[in-house]
Amino acid sequence: MFLAERNRETLLRICPTTEPGRSGPAAQFNLEYRAADATANPWLALTVLVRAGLAGVTGDHDEPTVWPEDTDPARLSQAPPLPATLDEALEALEKDHVVRSWFAPRLLATHLSVKRSELAQLDGLDDAARIRKVRNVY
Repeated sequence: MFLAERNRETLLRICPTTEPGRSGPAAQFNLEYRAADATANPWLALTVLVRAGLAGVTGDHDEPTVWPEDTDPARLSQAPPLPATLDEALEALEKDHVVRSWFAPRLLATHLSVKRSELAQLDGLDDAARIRKVRNVY
């Protein structure tokens, strides 16, 4: 995972706090998750974020790479790329035994089936038609 403090390029950002005034840093602490969009199932996205956070707290995870605020662009290029398409993301999900274990097998199979059905409905359409179809659904 690509985690950073103050870096707006990261998927999970630790928001900066101000000097303690009326409220201490704990009351100001926020995380921003920047990868989900309007087509994501908000309940599944939130579930995965909470589960990943629990894995981080319990130590049931690989150590994340934490990038400092002043990250050198050459170092940023070392971060693993995200899937570029929904199909690639579904393949990555199927290969990730840890994340797969967070879901009941039937739920995961249903999710994969629904997303692949959505992809099939867009197959062969030009960009304008795909945009119209997605816009009409969401």
